[in-house]
Amino acid sequence: MRKRIFEMIEVAESDDLLSKVYDIFMMLTIVFSLVPLAMKNSPTFLSGWTKLR
Repeated sequence: MRKRIFEMIEVAESDDLLSKVYDIFMMLTIVFSLVPLAMKNSPTFLSGWTKLR
């Protein structure tokens, strides 16, 4: 089981679907977690966002 978890966490090989899914999930999670930090100092976007809500 340890070996399979390690294989999933490593960069995906061409035939390993689960590893590719994990890689994409982690990339999206990182990007989506950085978006609020990037917008923290951008009051023009946030003021427009609050008007939409």
